[in-house]
Amino acid sequence: MEPLLAPRDERGRRFAAEVCDFVKEQGAGIPSGRRSVGCSDVIESIFGKSKSSLERSPTPSLGANVVRFPRFVTGITAEWVG
Repeated sequence: MEPLLAPRDERGRRFAAEVCDFVKEQGAGIPSGRRSVGCSDVIESIFGKSKSSLERSPTPSLGANVVRFPRFVTGITAEWVG
């Protein structure tokens, strides 16, 4: 992330440093190679898609359909399932 930031002044450099420090701190607990939700927009989108899917489901309960969540955020392949 740091290489993508190009602050033009001291205030921008301080802000960029604070953002990078925050992201590093938040990401410290995530194992290497793993992904994690980084903002509530993603979670809200998943629940929105889930709600739409539940309306068409023969069993419209969240508990029974929670296993569908991965399909809202990733492409599922035979290799991935394996």
